[in-house]
Amino acid sequence: MDVYLHTLGTKIPALPAKKGQVLDLPGKPPTTVDANDSASTSLRMNELKKMLAATPSVDEERVARVTNCIQGGHYEINPQKAAEKIIELELLLP
Repeated sequence: MDVYLHTLGTKIPALPAKKGQVLDLPGKPPTTVDANDSASTSLRMNELKKMLAATPSVDEERVARVTNCIQGGHYEINPQKAAEKIIELELLLP
């Protein structure tokens, strides 16, 4: 299972990595990971933390566009797409 981060435009392999899995981090050479190697897992977690820390939690430009649409009275909600997204989120819950 991969996790897709829209703001980074990249897929990140879910942890823990499977033995022999190749991790392809942006800006880093592809690396084969041994799932039993806690040092590799720790390094991977640190890389993910750095990537997430460098990513803004709010897309200010998108917020401004949506705000302008709402204030202008021309913001449209697609109920089918909204329902699909809610279902997707529900399926991610344990």
